[in-house]
Amino acid sequence: MDHRRTANEIIRLLMLDLKGDSRQVSLMEECCSRGDWVGAIAHCQRWYIEASDELQLEAEYWKGISYMCIGAHNYTEGRLIQAISWLRSSEQIFEYENYWYGKGIALMGWGKAHHALKQQKQALRLYEQSHRVFQGLQEQYPGTYLYHALCGRLQSMIDEIKEPRGLHFIPLVGEAAAGEPLYVPGENSQNPTDEIVLDGTRYQLLTLGERKPKDDFVLRPGNEYFVITVRGDSMIGANINHGDQLLIKKQDSWPELREIAVFWEKDSGAMVKIFNRIAHRIYLESANYRYRPRIYDKDSPTLKTIGVVVAILEEVGE
Repeated sequence: MDHRRTANEIIRLLMLDLKGDSRQVSLMEECCSRGDWVGAIAHCQRWYIEASDELQLEAEYWKGISYMCIGAHNYTEGRLIQAISWLRSSEQIFEYENYWYGKGIALMGWGKAHHALKQQKQALRLYEQSHRVFQGLQEQYPGTYLYHALCGRLQSMIDEIKEPRGLHFIPLVGEAAAGEPLYVPGENSQNPTDEIVLDGTRYQLLTLGERKPKDDFVLRPGNEYFVITVRGDSMIGANINHGDQLLIKKQDSWPELREIAVFWEKDSGAMVKIFNRIAHRIYLESANYRYRPRIYDKDSPTLKTIGVVVAILEEVGE
């Protein structure tokens, strides 16, 4: 990823609407052209110090620009966490000073840093906030094409995250026990704690048992999927280990015989087990001899199926 190009873009967009002495804009333009981010920061900070002797509002305004330059500098160097911190501080100053254009650009840059870290959920939230800022400016100043252009651009960025080509967002709903139940997601499974992105680079799907790459799987329309984290060792015989993340296809009906699935039991919570059925009895079996099967009546009101295990998710890095 070309971090310098993105950082340059953030600062150049800011310069399109800068108020104050045009000499300051010229200095920042020169710094952008030379890639001299340290120089850009120094110029902004010098202006901020000079302004503080005249008008406090102006001082805070240039302080926000200085912070944005520091954020851009960190972005250029690939220090994205530090960039997020400075851009967030810049956005807060601009909001306090009612400088909405600067706030919108800071939000956009902040979102881009999260996007570079593949934190799409956070990036989406910030892009949407930035979009609302420029929508407000567009309504206030309908003749300004820049606001209209930025709205269109941000909408494209939002759409790319919401409906990306080749990407699938799957909620991570919590933990299910393979052994003694540790966590009870219950009906709160509709409120995911995080999201996992299946993009073919950060995660790969592994088959159950052999843990080999699963290349023939397709997320089919109409099916609901989610991800759980395994806790415990009762499924180690099936090569499902403590800490594994499992891709689950939501299903209310009983699984096929010997199929591995996630079940919900009123007193025990969510658990990963092998499904078996003999006559009127349901047997939830472990893949570890240390654990005895759990036996239920087929009409038991306390037991239900949450979903069938499709594959193991393995993180492969950046």
